[in-house]
Amino acid sequence: MLKLSTVPDFDPKMVPVLKTDAHLPSLDSKRLTLEGLEHCFKSPNSQDKGTWQDDFEDLTKGYPKQKAAVLIGLVRRADNLGVLLTQRAAHMRTHSGQVAFPGGKVDHSDPSIEFTALREAQEEVGLESRHVKILGRLPDYLTFSNICVSPVVAWVEPDFELKINPEEVAGVFEMPLPFLMNPSHHQQHRLEYKGQIRSWYSIAPHPAMQGAFIWGATASMIRGLYQFLSSHEAMTL
Repeated sequence: MLKLSTVPDFDPKMVPVLKTDAHLPSLDSKRLTLEGLEHCFKSPNSQDKGTWQDDFEDLTKGYPKQKAAVLIGLVRRADNLGVLLTQRAAHMRTHSGQVAFPGGKVDHSDPSIEFTALREAQEEVGLESRHVKILGRLPDYLTFSNICVSPVVAWVEPDFELKINPEEVAGVFEMPLPFLMNPSHHQQHRLEYKGQIRSWYSIAPHPAMQGAFIWGATASMIRGLYQFLSSHEAMTL
């Protein structure tokens, strides 16, 4: 295990892969259809919260200081499903240049978490809610900065036009969902940070990434979607 002092400027790309989850099965293709996804979100789920909270271990955070929501948009394409991702603008105060789902903090005037996710997606990339069908939520994800993020999963029809907000987003791209739902592409990393053990996921490179690196909370939520869907794998559609 590396110590942070051996990783220049803590570049996550420089931290070696500890292991992957290649021993776990890929998802049945039936799960990656509108029917399969709706079935999973409507069915009881015994998945334990926190099974994919791989950020900082043994860290007592207390009550989250902020609530946020992100939209995991699954875009219907002719040959497959794509996952809508953004690259944050380089001038952003936090997580600049990182890959993320569209999303942001919950406003007091927002009537629901789903509303927040849809509002933020429209504000950031111009995705209008008329193209989106909400499927459900994943368990909340607590970040190291003590923000409680609710991932909202949605089916997105492909006839949308995006309009990027340059104040927040540098670019938008899609990753194939079957690639992201293959656990052999879920890479685990670990190092020592200020006396604590930090561990996180990243996603193996794919041509659709356009040089972007998916890691941290975004990769963990992708992992969370895999765990949620795989928990229904034994069920018959």
